[in-house]
Amino acid sequence: MFISIEYRLEPDEFAQAMAAGFRRPFWSNLAFTVLFGLLFAGMIVVGLVRPPLNPLATAYLGACFLWGIYRLSTRRARLRKTYRKQNIIRMSAAFTEEGISWHAVTQNTEFRSDERWSAYERIAETPAFFLLHPDRKRAVVVPKRAFPPEQAALFSRFADQEFAQARLAPHTEPAQQA
Repeated sequence: MFISIEYRLEPDEFAQAMAAGFRRPFWSNLAFTVLFGLLFAGMIVVGLVRPPLNPLATAYLGACFLWGIYRLSTRRARLRKTYRKQNIIRMSAAFTEEGISWHAVTQNTEFRSDERWSAYERIAETPAFFLLHPDRKRAVVVPKRAFPPEQAALFSRFADQEFAQARLAPHTEPAQQA
């Protein structure tokens, strides 16, 4: 099978895809809450905090709270800024059984890359995007709008199948016969 697409990803789309593709599970937010709770309890045990609350402890907890709100509120803006720095004008991709051929054109250069399906740890799908993750911290964003309507569903099944086969394949080269 051969599927070829060409697209331009806008900074807002990139930010939306990355936010959807890297959502932290509820337990991770809960873990941070528990960690700060334990830290505060430790401060009480050590004697840094006594009822009424120590002004230093109150300032610390307030600063943590405000920093968390700031980071959450500026996340999409930081993602848009990161994408704008790349200056990508056009992207194209060809998907085959062997792997993926990428071609990116920026204002200053062109980039080509051929990769096997095994180069990706996982593939995620959101209502508007496919995200191909080479590792836990990065993703290649492919908007579904780049595909003709019937090909998006076909690509989803094809990618899942190829990804599953790549994960089952041995990671060593076959032995040379003498």
